[in-house]
Amino acid sequence: MNELVEDLAPETARQQLVEHLTAKGWITRPEVAAAFATVPRALNAEEGLKIVRTEIVRQRSRIGELLGQIRELQAEWDDETIARITTDYVGENEVLAHQVWSWRLQAWL
Repeated sequence: MNELVEDLAPETARQQLVEHLTAKGWITRPEVAAAFATVPRALNAEEGLKIVRTEIVRQRSRIGELLGQIRELQAEWDDETIARITTDYVGENEVLAHQVWSWRLQAWL
């Protein structure tokens, strides 16, 4: 793939692109490879850009909702409650970790 794209026929350039993307593992499905090989990329760009922008707006909105929920929870909990929850959680993890190591040791013996 050392030739300049300008020197290649469009079909050849698209096929080399598909081979490169497949070799990199970025294209994994035959139907996607076929679409890349047959449809000029510029025709997909406009629609793809709309889809990506819509998804970005949707995800930003969801992130905003989640951050709002976090702020609400933080406002409800005082420092003592947060300390208790985190301490209890750490204590539970230590107990579980101890049990797992005990089971592994028993299985090994």
